[in-house]
Amino acid sequence: MQTRICDTCGKNFDSKRKDACYCSPACRISAHRKRKRNVTDKTKDKIRTLKKELSTARGIIQEQKLEIEALTGEIKRLSNENIDK
Repeated sequence: MQTRICDTCGKNFDSKRKDACYCSPACRISAHRKRKRNVTDKTKDKIRTLKKELSTARGIIQEQKLEIEALTGEIKRLSNENIDK
């Protein structure tokens, strides 16, 4: 047996295996839930960031659309002026 320190609670425990990290199933489950929660939080943060970027992109697209419409109108006006001459 080997004495180890639990990765979750920090207590010393005797381990039968070389790769044991936790003193009890409760500490193992707690560590798993914490890892899972961290992944979920990171995913939620990424989703928030992507939504903001999408909103910004939509605004830029709308501005460009309005500019294209204005330029198209100007081209038509100039074209009509040249036809009338």
